[in-house]
Amino acid sequence: MPSDSAGTVTRFVRGTRGLRGLLQRLWASSPRTYYLGEWHYHPALNTTPSNADLAQMRSIALAANYQCPEPILVILGRPARAGAERPMHVAVVTPSETVPTVRVMGESRRRVEETRS
Repeated sequence: MPSDSAGTVTRFVRGTRGLRGLLQRLWASSPRTYYLGEWHYHPALNTTPSNADLAQMRSIALAANYQCPEPILVILGRPARAGAERPMHVAVVTPSETVPTVRVMGESRRRVEETRS
């Protein structure tokens, strides 16, 4: 995590210190390393992306330097109780809208819901 990152219980801002060099090295590596998207944790059961989450993903989709027109967003949530499955939300984001979003309720249940935002 970049040293200039900052966060509170409800908000996190990832810093950028050192990222440009790291990303340039990864992009030039062999085999080539690709950027696929972002992930983070919501300290509650709700794993729905916030407006800020979606806006950030749309800006990544539009940014030429990412070369990722449809980034993946993964949000993990807090399990309801000890030993319970961890809620997770997975979305593929385009610059204009969220395309079929897959909310994974838990692998052992193998229950998947497709939604549209």
